[in-house]
Amino acid sequence: MDYIIRDVEEEDKEAVTAVFNYFVDNSFAAYPSTHVDESFYNRLRAIGAGFPFLVVEADGRGVIGFAQLRPHHPAD
Repeated sequence: MDYIIRDVEEEDKEAVTAVFNYFVDNSFAAYPSTHVDESFYNRLRAIGAGFPFLVVEADGRGVIGFAQLRPHHPAD
């Protein structure tokens, strides 16, 4: 399987939200215990403005993951 890592685009909003919600449902990797909506994506973009925000695509499967750098905040 081939993977592509690229900068996030506005069209990725639904996919990034779906990936995050997968981990809400299936692991303890995500802090919220209920699904987030697409406003969560907007918040990620705002918090990490000026820092890399990437998605991973797999052959024929679309976006399967994302990663983001952002400034350190001691309360996070």
